[in-house]
Amino acid sequence: MADSIPPNALIGDRYALRGVIGEGAMGVVHEAADPEGRPVAVKVLVRTDAEGLARFRREIEVCARIEHPNVVPVLDHGVDEAIGVPYFVMPLLRGGDLSVHMKRTGAMPVEVTAPLVVQACRGVAAAHQAGVIHRDIKPSNLILEETDGQVTLLVADFGLATAEGLGGKLTRSGALLGTPHYISPEQSTDPKAVDARADVWSLGMVLFQMLAGAPAFANAGVFMSFLVQKKGVPPLQDVAPWIDGRIARVVHAALIRAIDARWPDVGELLLGLEMAVGFDVARRKLSLGDIVGVGEATRGLVAPRAEIPQHWDELLRG
Repeated sequence: MADSIPPNALIGDRYALRGVIGEGAMGVVHEAADPEGRPVAVKVLVRTDAEGLARFRREIEVCARIEHPNVVPVLDHGVDEAIGVPYFVMPLLRGGDLSVHMKRTGAMPVEVTAPLVVQACRGVAAAHQAGVIHRDIKPSNLILEETDGQVTLLVADFGLATAEGLGGKLTRSGALLGTPHYISPEQSTDPKAVDARADVWSLGMVLFQMLAGAPAFANAGVFMSFLVQKKGVPPLQDVAPWIDGRIARVVHAALIRAIDARWPDVGELLLGLEMAVGFDVARRKLSLGDIVGVGEATRGLVAPRAEIPQHWDELLRG
């Protein structure tokens, strides 16, 4: 079984394992070496019931549809005959996921947040163009990698994704799919019926947390209260008063409960963010050393309050 793989096992007769680097509900990720000795990451299924096996295979199929610099690619996949479970191979990324960096920095300045979220939007948009809805966008699924002094953000973990043209329904009726800090109201009630705007919401929640230094919802109980009592998302400027009102409005246009009033797609969210922060800031190239927290001088600022939009097209009218 995958949970008892020897530390130096050879997976698929090709990939020499070197140690566990990550674990989740579905699989264990190992650092490994390919036949040429190059470092890779190998994800091996641990949940071997019928649904777990079907989800793992779907994740492989979904990832194979998407080719984009901001999406973690699948380099190879197969079934290891010795242990009888599937695996797939990804690049070994050493930059850490976004949640790790946020624990260190707390709230991030706009000139760091915007370029990273722009890259996340590009990766998610590529998935949407391939007919894939991620359904689990959160900081731990956004991986940073530095090459030649420049950071690339890659969208990872499509284990909960849904896609056009894939047979079978893997979500049990009434099951909560995703993480309460980041899932949209509609996903919490009917995860099988969501469209691309659910991922827009999740990106908005990530953007909120990066700017504020904490999630909009402190825990699952607060999220459930939000759902049941039909409350609004707390104003970003309440917890991060230094944030420019134009940026706050972009964030809240992604976090409108009414689906048709929310940014209609990731491309519009990206464009709104670029307009709010300026093209040069949004497209700024970062190194890992640039990823820092908001300074004390900035925290002492209070920007003019902005009215929270009720519909995304309000931002087009100024």
